[in-house]
Amino acid sequence: MTVFARIDHAGGAAEVGLKLAPTELIIFGNARAGTPLMQSVQTVGIDLPLKVLVWEDAGAKHGFHITKPSWIARRHGYATQNKS
Repeated sequence: MTVFARIDHAGGAAEVGLKLAPTELIIFGNARAGTPLMQSVQTVGIDLPLKVLVWEDAGAKHGFHITKPSWIARRHGYATQNKS
């Protein structure tokens, strides 16, 4: 996997005088895996590369959220369009 970008949401908030607990979006992927998906269903490109949101809440607990690839496949009808 390649990390393409890291977006510091808390840093962006600080730049405009707002507070936000540490929150970062990491954009990552693999062209060898993603390209065949887009060749089959080009709209998948809106959801690729993959992203994970990592945060720390007020109690210093950490969490993360990632959109499941299975959800992305359903969203774009990948399974339906690619049945043998």
